[in-house]
Amino acid sequence: MAPEYSDGKKTAKFSLYLRFEWIALACLLIMLAAITVYAIAMTAIEIAGALIHGGTLFEVEALKETFGRILTILIVLEFSHSVHVAMTKHVGAIQARILVLIAILVIARKLILMDFTTIEAQMILALGGLLLSLGGLYWLISIGDRPEGFVDAQEVDAQDHVGELKHDPQIDRRAGQGVEAEKAI
Repeated sequence: MAPEYSDGKKTAKFSLYLRFEWIALACLLIMLAAITVYAIAMTAIEIAGALIHGGTLFEVEALKETFGRILTILIVLEFSHSVHVAMTKHVGAIQARILVLIAILVIARKLILMDFTTIEAQMILALGGLLLSLGGLYWLISIGDRPEGFVDAQEVDAQDHVGELKHDPQIDRRAGQGVEAEKAI
């Protein structure tokens, strides 16, 4: 599964670097897989222990901790997926859209785990502004990643309902023939 190079014009240094990058990403993917398996196992043990030993899982702090662990697992999975995509599609180690998505997940996790009784309003506003700006950046990157000529289904639906309705000439002709047939009767 190592990268293949069909272009004979690539220099040896560049292809050596690409091989190095692929090996580094493979090592990173193995480490992320180990972290993910460990986090899933520890979370499952924690949940099972809480359910067996008295159900403290449903207290607010225990729920926050459990959701924090689950979101951490999701963040690591998203990161490992981006590494896998970089390895298989040869798109480069860092993809801005995925990086912004992971940052949004990290901030959302932080907001879920916050104790809102002790935090100041300025911190909440700052995190909200950061999330809003990251969401806007993600949207802009997504628009830039669209292939040329791409038309969103929502845009087509909106265009169909704006202005005058577009008529199909065949339907109009058939409707006119129906009106003439009714007049003849």
